[in-house]
Amino acid sequence: MKLRNFLMIFSLFLPSMPLIANDFMDLRQLKNKVNEFLLAQYDRRGASSYDSDVKIVTRQIDPRLKLSQCANDLTFKQLDNSANRANVAVKVSCQGEKPWSIFVNNRVEHLQGVAILRGALARGHILTKDDIDMVKHDILQLRRGYITQVDYAVGKELKRSLRPGEVLRDYQLKKPNIVKKGDAVIVEAHYGSLSVIAPGIALADGRQGQQIRVENRRSARIIRAEIVAPGRVKINM
Repeated sequence: MKLRNFLMIFSLFLPSMPLIANDFMDLRQLKNKVNEFLLAQYDRRGASSYDSDVKIVTRQIDPRLKLSQCANDLTFKQLDNSANRANVAVKVSCQGEKPWSIFVNNRVEHLQGVAILRGALARGHILTKDDIDMVKHDILQLRRGYITQVDYAVGKELKRSLRPGEVLRDYQLKKPNIVKKGDAVIVEAHYGSLSVIAPGIALADGRQGQQIRVENRRSARIIRAEIVAPGRVKINM
């Protein structure tokens, strides 16, 4: 066969070559679409904000897979893993003439500012703003109870001693006692539009909102009253 005739015959096959290449999904593009889908999901839930940042690493899709091009839009479904929220699978499906489905694994990091201690603090310490720094952590790797607002912790009392750099948690804190046993307090009682005020003596320590025993100094009666502020209690009628 002459070379010219061979080239003419060979050229007839050239237009079909791109079609063969395009018969299959570009796995890199598919991986990017999965990443974009998950980022949109976290953004919709409000996870991405000025004080937090979601990072997603989509695992490599097996390059040996030959997935047919999908004539219809691909569908994506997030499959939450309640045992480990940092690992999330996404089901990608094609409902075209040659339907297929695959599962793509992803690693999620949700970085958010959490309160940590600047220095070692002893049990009973009342926290101030100077005691706390805000540092971004992957909250998916933290146990529950971490604190994301400095103001929430300020004024609270430590239940135990803590080390510098330790993540501050809600269960480590309590409201401090604002009334101590033996303090003089004002006892308030409200009966409709009528209010009565009397001097009293606290018979126990207590925090705001807590009920303690109080002695009415005028009648010497022992009553239970709720602490509403330093030096003030009220009788709930």
